[in-house]
Amino acid sequence: MLLGAHESISGGVFNSLKLAESDGCECLQIFTKNANRWVAKPYSDKDVNKFKVFAENLGFDRICAHSAYLINLCSPKKETEEKSVKCFIDELSRCDQLNVPFYVMHPGSHLGIGEQEGLNKIVLNIDRVYSEYHFNVMTLLEVTAGQGSNLGYKWEHRLYNSKF
Repeated sequence: MLLGAHESISGGVFNSLKLAESDGCECLQIFTKNANRWVAKPYSDKDVNKFKVFAENLGFDRICAHSAYLINLCSPKKETEEKSVKCFIDELSRCDQLNVPFYVMHPGSHLGIGEQEGLNKIVLNIDRVYSEYHFNVMTLLEVTAGQGSNLGYKWEHRLYNSKF
């Protein structure tokens, strides 16, 4: 078993590695940007290089990023779905920039369109993004408690599409 923490990227994404080291972590989770915003300024080359060098010096290859809380790839509201896809692409790009191998996200909330339709939209959007951009980072869907219209709370959701 590996012990780690979700560390802050305040002051630069590379600071998360310094915090993980000082906390005695063996693995790390970060947000690639503010988790409550759709967009953020791009990383500077300096910050990306500092992150990569520090990760390599620590021997850290067990890093994952968690998605912004706003992302809902199955939203029935077209504007929210489009913002979610753009944010998803941006965050996967950030992961690839940093060589972060894993990206954790909640499947989403169907908000009344039904589980089947919600699951269809999630699969469609993830397939479309990966087909178009060929990201190296692997997206991991996090289970949920199933409150409200959240998806990912039962085993059948995982088995929905064998590609994932």
